[in-house]
Amino acid sequence: MQVTETLESAHLAPPDQPESFLPALRRFLAERLQATTGLLPEFRAALAQHSPDEPFVGELATLEKTRIEPWLDALSQGGVHIVRDAAGSVRALAAVRKTFSSHLHETHLEFHYVCAPTDDENAEVACTALRFANEAQELEKRENCNAWFGAVPRESVAAIARLLKCGFFVDSVTLWGLVSDARKGLGLSVEEAQDRLAQDGLFLRPLRSEEEKDAVIALQEQEFTRRPQFGWFLARPGVLADLRTELDSALWQVVASLGAPHRILGAIGSDFTPTQSVGLQAGMSALLDGSLQGKGLATALYALHLKALEEQGVRGLYGGTSQPGVLALSARMGRVVRQVHVRRGPNPFPPDHFEPYLSAHEFR
Repeated sequence: MQVTETLESAHLAPPDQPESFLPALRRFLAERLQATTGLLPEFRAALAQHSPDEPFVGELATLEKTRIEPWLDALSQGGVHIVRDAAGSVRALAAVRKTFSSHLHETHLEFHYVCAPTDDENAEVACTALRFANEAQELEKRENCNAWFGAVPRESVAAIARLLKCGFFVDSVTLWGLVSDARKGLGLSVEEAQDRLAQDGLFLRPLRSEEEKDAVIALQEQEFTRRPQFGWFLARPGVLADLRTELDSALWQVVASLGAPHRILGAIGSDFTPTQSVGLQAGMSALLDGSLQGKGLATALYALHLKALEEQGVRGLYGGTSQPGVLALSARMGRVVRQVHVRRGPNPFPPDHFEPYLSAHEFR
């Protein structure tokens, strides 16, 4: 394995150099996507029909935007770390860029990392490609920014271990699965789920009014202010404003109290994305008032919402979380981890927090 080469922006005087780098980057990321854990067989087959040099279609068009643009942005800001083997083939890429996240509503230093599938367990690749993690303090000072955020593929165990040794901690995981598997894993019928909610004087119904939207937004602000470790950015004004827009356009249901007047004590919702791999896919969010948490109500809540998703023709299910209850339920639903999100700073979670998905001994 050769020493990492660094492409500094000052050395990119020829304007075509980033463009000449792009084809190799596309090929590498396309190959990496095909090897991602959790991809359905039919998606693998569809990808196999396209050369990495062809224009991206379907999910590959999304990949072009979400995976390629950050690398070009990082090139313009300061550099990309590249690990090559003796034959000159790219084995791993790592980069850092300063960016404003519309999702997190903050400016932060964001890192990107991808590694060839055969090198996922190669500590030398991980340590070399991620050496920028050791330069965190210098970058923070130079960019006047101390917020770090990034995502690493779940199977890149050596890379995650390296980051944890450099002052990062696992902040959340992105989970993916199928609605049919999730319903089967919960093993709760619609009638049983409705009865479980009724035992606590509750029922689930569609979101109906502007007043109820206000109640859902207030509930999110209340719960994530109370427990920021499970969604430190979700109580921010900008995120709450985004939630109102989402409430207008997605499938949302509210947990209401029986009897009049109905009190809104929870909500669960999904936005839909059409894909070539599974058809309709949904990103799901749920919250409950603190007085209802820990009672086992989430199982009934998920069972009813999954039935509603199925009726809408949704097949895929994705979402990020650090909530212990959601992690436990997701394991029952057969969901798998696609990405591990890390942040720099004091770890608010115990070592076994992300069990059964992430085992602490993996990253020693």
